[in-house]
Amino acid sequence: MSDLTEHEKETNVLHELLKQAHYVFYVWKALQNEKYNSIYATNHFFWRATLDSLQNEWLMLLAKVYENSSHSKSGKVLSVYYLLDKQKDSIRAQKAKVILDEHKETIENICILRSNRLAHTNQTHDGLTKTSKRLPN
Repeated sequence: MSDLTEHEKETNVLHELLKQAHYVFYVWKALQNEKYNSIYATNHFFWRATLDSLQNEWLMLLAKVYENSSHSKSGKVLSVYYLLDKQKDSIRAQKAKVILDEHKETIENICILRSNRLAHTNQTHDGLTKTSKRLPN
């Protein structure tokens, strides 16, 4: 049996997501080097899929880390915002909120990208609206 509190477990989950996003981003970023073009040319389809998958993964992980939602079976989504609401140190929470607010537009765009790529039920997504008009009633 673990001696970790529920908050510590939640923090650990979020920390692992952040680490994974960091690792995948830096692998993807390291491969964005012109010196690898000759290697990429040898098997274009493999490398295109690999690079796209890495990019997609780090963007999806970041969206998960910064998701500001409660749409889940348990009514909680582990994210920076969820843990921020549970932060007991109000000064620290306020400082974190200021940082999140400064980057609000970027965070929202990453979350929109995630929703569009994963085809979440997003009524503002044009593709969903156009598709639903073509479906029979």
